[in-house]
Amino acid sequence: MKTKNHKILALLNIEEPIETIIESTVNLAETFQASVNFFYVKKKFDPLRTENQLAVIRTEVEEQRAVEKLKNIVARTQKRTSVQLGYTISLGNVKKTIKSEIQSYHPDLIVLGKRAPNIYRVFGKQITEVVLSNFDGPVLIAHPSKVLEIKENLSVGVL
Repeated sequence: MKTKNHKILALLNIEEPIETIIESTVNLAETFQASVNFFYVKKKFDPLRTENQLAVIRTEVEEQRAVEKLKNIVARTQKRTSVQLGYTISLGNVKKTIKSEIQSYHPDLIVLGKRAPNIYRVFGKQITEVVLSNFDGPVLIAHPSKVLEIKENLSVGVL
């Protein structure tokens, strides 16, 4: 009898706190014996549209620090768990890249971080809407400050 390898895709925004989202995803993966891929998309940066060269350098340094942060957190988490962890960092249009990652990775579950409400994010299609329109499976929205801890059997509710 062949068992299915479950896959979880966690979409991260490195500019926000990601430690609790990673912990919640790993706890969920341990329960379902699934592998996890953490996915981060960097927007294409156009250095010609910035005001000065220092702003370009500062942006590049901040992006490198964010990528190193993700690598370190995943490496630290991998040491304490038997769950297969991986990460992908991509460059491009965020919504199109997420859509293509969902189609190519074929996850069983997607984990998103919950963002604070912002009046400027009312217009346009949000990441959650992109995920829901391109993925027919369950989507977990993890709280950014509370870790999902599964101590007993997990019961799932559907909305």
